[in-house]
Amino acid sequence: MLPYTAQGSAMAIEDAAVLGVIFSHITSRQQVLPFLRAYQNLRYPRTTTTQLAARANQKIFHFSDGPEQEARDNSMREAMEDFREERGEPSRYELAENVKEKNRIQFCYDAEAEAEQWWLTGGSSGEPLTSKP
Repeated sequence: MLPYTAQGSAMAIEDAAVLGVIFSHITSRQQVLPFLRAYQNLRYPRTTTTQLAARANQKIFHFSDGPEQEARDNSMREAMEDFREERGEPSRYELAENVKEKNRIQFCYDAEAEAEQWWLTGGSSGEPLTSKP
């Protein structure tokens, strides 16, 4: 996990929480492989999204001085200004709401609840979980 979203430790803690919940239901050695597959399928979409966000930030944060860097800086500057309604651009409030939603997705995730949901919706049958879209 790249450090550009400061989520490496969070992903590790979520991994541990999911593994803890899944393996709290183990009753035989035959469940180990299906449970590990379920863990992978539960975690892959979230960790991939987080990693892609970090990779995007890596690129954005390290533009060399020049046109891309200037465009980034100008874009950030514009985002902090009040936009006129007739231009059809988002207001500060709308931009803030977008940031709030991204933060909610990243910081309100409940790994244990996700793993328990897996168990309740078929994990107990021993069927491997398929990846979420």
